[in-house]
Amino acid sequence: MLTFYVNLSQIDTMKRSESTPSKMLGIKQSDLALMLGVSRSQMAMFDSGRRSLPVEALQRLAEIRKDHDALKAAQLNDAALAAERRKQLEELLAKNRHGQVYNQGKVEALTKQLQQRDNFRALAELDMQRRKGQPQKSSFPKPGAAADKLVRSLVEFQIRLERQQHEQKWLESQLREK
Repeated sequence: MLTFYVNLSQIDTMKRSESTPSKMLGIKQSDLALMLGVSRSQMAMFDSGRRSLPVEALQRLAEIRKDHDALKAAQLNDAALAAERRKQLEELLAKNRHGQVYNQGKVEALTKQLQQRDNFRALAELDMQRRKGQPQKSSFPKPGAAADKLVRSLVEFQIRLERQQHEQKWLESQLREK
């Protein structure tokens, strides 16, 4: 019974705020009258303050307003969730771009090291050809495990970069959808 009185006070608040229940709920007066089980003229007189509604209609109006408020709160919650998701997607996109810059720098540095190594090998071969027939060893060491590690690192960073580029496209598509 206490809930009934609280709901009736909500109805009084609607009347005092100079807004009709149908306007507050965003529906036509005739539709609200139908939902409450009263005539449109009864509803119009209630809105103008010239007549009271039956207790059953007031109870239904209080329930309708409660449902309306709950729906409005859910819509606000949905909007807040959508805003939070958008914010998270934007943060992920920023981290992704930072990671791409980092990995692109690594790829460029490793590519440069590999080019230097290839140049080193070419010079070593030229030195070997120049010294052919001489008993001296080449002053350039042969590439070994370190060179293989360099190639593996380069491939690893290239794969990371490609994955991040695909991730960026997906994140951007998710942001466009919302």
